[in-house]
Amino acid sequence: MSALVGGAYDDLVDVDLGRLRHCVAGFRLGHGTAPDDPCVRQVLGELLDISPEFTEM
Repeated sequence: MSALVGGAYDDLVDVDLGRLRHCVAGFRLGHGTAPDDPCVRQVLGELLDISPEFTEM
């Protein structure tokens, strides 16, 4: 899970998976509306490379 959230929640015992899924869904929606945005493409590529959890969501 830490690869998915980039260490932002390392100090937390439980991450609200519902909220996390909502964030991932929002990111994917943003990608859908701007698929050629280089920043979005870079973040998406990094997440797909480092996070199996992101890929599964």
